[in-house]
Amino acid sequence: MQVPSDESVLRALWTDVESLSGVLSDEFLRQLPVARLKSIMDDLNARCGELLEVEKAGEPGRFMLTTASYEVPTTLLRDSEG
Repeated sequence: MQVPSDESVLRALWTDVESLSGVLSDEFLRQLPVARLKSIMDDLNARCGELLEVEKAGEPGRFMLTTASYEVPTTLLRDSEG
């Protein structure tokens, strides 16, 4: 399986969490099951609006998510498996 880009993972987290089931580690999903993660992301989407853009923001793992109403600074750290 090809490892998706950081930008793709962040976009999917915002728009389609369930599509990441094969990307998120079992350990991560034990801590935060997909249903709970989807609920959190649905709430963010309702509060902040549609995700318009994902841009790298300087340091490794740092991104700026631009929504219809906000700019959301974000950090994404991934393990060696993606």
